[in-house]
Amino acid sequence: MYPIRAEALDPPNVPTAHVSGTGLLADLLRGIVKAFMPLGIQLEIDTVPCLPTPIPPNYDRYVQIEAVDVKDVED
Repeated sequence: MYPIRAEALDPPNVPTAHVSGTGLLADLLRGIVKAFMPLGIQLEIDTVPCLPTPIPPNYDRYVQIEAVDVKDVED
């Protein structure tokens, strides 16, 4: 029902940090910096799975719900 469409997005500006030095603390800080770096530069988002599948409304169900509501008001 929906056309297949994917949006290509420009990569965001990502600030980077450089840790110089050797040793345990430098390795730890490099690992932390690497954990916050994005995995890929090209971002492509397929919006089709986010869209609901349209179906016509079930008017009989609306009538049933209204009948229950009217019955509750009368009691």
